[in-house]
Amino acid sequence: MLTSVTGLKQAKLRGLAKVSRLVKFAAAPYNLRRLPKLQAQAG
Repeated sequence: MLTSVTGLKQAKLRGLAKVSRLVKFAAAPYNLRRLPKLQAQAG
């Protein structure tokens, strides 16, 4: 799912810290996009 939303298929960075930041940065809009659906399911 994350790859289709953000286009993140392969990290072009080296180092765990840099890749970790990239994934967090890419996951933020994905989670914001999911938020209304999750809120609707919760209540």
